[in-house]
Amino acid sequence: MSTTFCFEEEREKIETLFRFTPDPVTENKKLKEEVMTLQEVANQNFEIANINYGVCMTYDEKIKELTESIQILEKENKEIKDKCTKEEEIKEGLDQEITKLNNEIAQLREKVLFLNDEKEKLYAENSTLKTVNKDQGVELQDQISGLQKSDEEKDTSIQQQNEPKQEGLTEINENRPNETKKLEKRINEKKTEEAMKIIERLGGIKALTKKTNTDPNSMHWTHNPQEDDLFEVITFCNDKTCSFVVVYNLQAEMNGEEVQPYCQTTESNFSVFYLPPGIYEICAYNDQSLENIGYSKAVIN
Repeated sequence: MSTTFCFEEEREKIETLFRFTPDPVTENKKLKEEVMTLQEVANQNFEIANINYGVCMTYDEKIKELTESIQILEKENKEIKDKCTKEEEIKEGLDQEITKLNNEIAQLREKVLFLNDEKEKLYAENSTLKTVNKDQGVELQDQISGLQKSDEEKDTSIQQQNEPKQEGLTEINENRPNETKKLEKRINEKKTEEAMKIIERLGGIKALTKKTNTDPNSMHWTHNPQEDDLFEVITFCNDKTCSFVVVYNLQAEMNGEEVQPYCQTTESNFSVFYLPPGIYEICAYNDQSLENIGYSKAVIN
């Protein structure tokens, strides 16, 4: 009986072990399901990572564009400040000239007052001496006449010295905008001549290409209306090798007209054109190739 009890006890132990031992098939199935779940999560995370990477790249491009725009605006702001500084220097110079002229006028007026006092004294002396000596009176009268003539000459001199200077200052103030425009025109003409020399060396204006598939961010432009029905068009090329810019009148070309393009050498990658309203193609070139390195279409109105 003792042996039978031991056997039953051992059997119960074995059955207990079997009951609590996991089924390998079931466990394998669960593990497969967990692996598939983890794989799906991993795929989703990978897709999210790709999306985030694309977003980051887009933001990087935008940051780069904004940085370049800020640099351009800083350059333009510096140029404007430099122009304002020059205008202030010119104004200070004119103010100093006006002050100098006013001082000269004040000194001349003091001289006139002094001469008037001397004239009055001579008149008084003349009245007294006329009763004593006629000849001396005549002499004094001559002196008075001479002083009167000198007085008139001084007055005339003051007026003559004052009027041209005042007129000159007025003319300077009125002609400053015109002089600035003339200077800008001469500078633009010189840049056009320099650009034409480069173009002729490359083979002429007709040898230049107009590729429209260049980097869209390589060429920028802006325009401002002017008083003479023209527009000031400012261009900027991102390519540091840019030597000159050519502006083609696309509207005229579409109408079958032959119009000489506008061209200028660049300064710090900038160029300035004065154009009538129309549709234009703006192309940037370097001095070593016929192919344009920048392109932009501009509608000016």
